[in-house]
Amino acid sequence: SNKTGLSAICQFLKHHDPDALTVALEALRNMLEVGKKDACNGVNRCVEMIEECGGLELIEELQNHENERIYERAVALLRDFFDLEEEEEDPDMVPTVASNQQQFSFGIGKEGFARSSNAAQFNF
Repeated sequence: SNKTGLSAICQFLKHHDPDALTVALEALRNMLEVGKKDACNGVNRCVEMIEECGGLELIEELQNHENERIYERAVALLRDFFDLEEEEEDPDMVPTVASNQQQFSFGIGKEGFARSSNAAQFNF
């Protein structure tokens, strides 16, 4: 079945050999392209099957691969086929700089750790 084939290809993503990884990533891309064309109600079954067999996590791990080509292919697959939510910045976690000093203040919410004026401030 397709699921067995996808699962086997995903297992190749555990290899460290760039050539094996390239073949596996290209095979996944081709299967995902076919799945995109055959999508039912906008759902790409290949995406679901890759997620079910742990392939998504393996692709995400390849973003840290030392080989630039593997990194780029992994990022392209994630961008093109997987609906990954961009992490939004938490406005309470963004550092602010006091205008009169070289001081950063990291607030942890209005009710969080930064209750006193000295909380979570770093002077440089």
